[in-house]
Amino acid sequence: FVFLSDTPINALKFLDVVNMKDTQQKSQFYKTTLIEAMPMIPRKLWWQNIWPMLKSEINNNEVLAAVLQPVMLFVQEATLTEYDTLMSATMNNFRVIYELFTLIKSVLYPRVIYNTPKSIQASVTILENLHLIIEKTKPEDVTTDIMPMLFYSFDGSTIQVQSAAVVAVANVFDSIDELSIRRMVLPKVKQVFEKNITDPKIVQNVLMCIERVMDRMERAQVMDEVLPLLANIRIPDPDIIMRTVRIYHKLFVDKTYGLTVETMATNVLPLLIPHTVNPSLNFEQYCYLLEVLQQMLEAIDRQQRNKLKLDNLSMASPERHRTLRHQFSTDNMNAPPFNIPNLRIDQRKTSSAEDMARKNSGGE
Repeated sequence: FVFLSDTPINALKFLDVVNMKDTQQKSQFYKTTLIEAMPMIPRKLWWQNIWPMLKSEINNNEVLAAVLQPVMLFVQEATLTEYDTLMSATMNNFRVIYELFTLIKSVLYPRVIYNTPKSIQASVTILENLHLIIEKTKPEDVTTDIMPMLFYSFDGSTIQVQSAAVVAVANVFDSIDELSIRRMVLPKVKQVFEKNITDPKIVQNVLMCIERVMDRMERAQVMDEVLPLLANIRIPDPDIIMRTVRIYHKLFVDKTYGLTVETMATNVLPLLIPHTVNPSLNFEQYCYLLEVLQQMLEAIDRQQRNKLKLDNLSMASPERHRTLRHQFSTDNMNAPPFNIPNLRIDQRKTSSAEDMARKNSGGE
């Protein structure tokens, strides 16, 4: 015997007559009441009572955005066995997932009638929970079925879908091959950033995405595309600043990126130093910023000192100072006379022939 409180009992009762309710009542039930009640409902009843109704409502575009909330909870909580036997089979080899992503396509192309706030929210829900679906999906199906839809979503006409696609990439980057990250993901993420450069939430999502996928980019791509992107961020939000600092620190610590002291001195420090007086930073954020700055300055100091020492050694080489040694040799110096006190030295002169003759004549 399983004892149920009023909340799950009322939820199950409502589920029995849900088809008699209007769209607003059904939506409120699926996205709020049912979500709150499900943890208290026995798991056996999930599959017997709740899942069949959710399956039928997936095709109802009016309540799809609300239905997806408990559907994603099912995906998250289901074991692999439950997913394979009860969900995947029911979806007929991802037929329902195809339908859901067809909805995303409809959002991308405004001429389709599904471009409504409800369908947009449904697409956002799918993208933000894409990692849950991928966890239960076979790798080959992820590559052929799910990833193309993720990439298509970047071309959506609504910023909500584009932003959700950026979040999805950050959540599932391990499932994306490196070539796709380099050729598709980064260019599309950059486009989202450039179109919404003043939107704090989107900039935050873009930085989160870049921070997670940059290890799988080529060094040249990071230097040529990520650094200029970071330089264009002008939002003084503390969370955005900290994400920017973490990316710079990662570039600095990981020597494979080849961040030179010249780049740090001319492109990085001028962008980070002004944030040291940003009043929005708390104590921990300020300390982390200062620690990164000090590490970079110390690296610049070490290299410059070593460079200057080498320059000084080359200036002291024999070839360079051969002329100096010649100029200051004793052969070319005019030293003052050296006198010893109280010492008398008689100077002797060589006599001429006449002097000798006079001496001889006088002697006679």
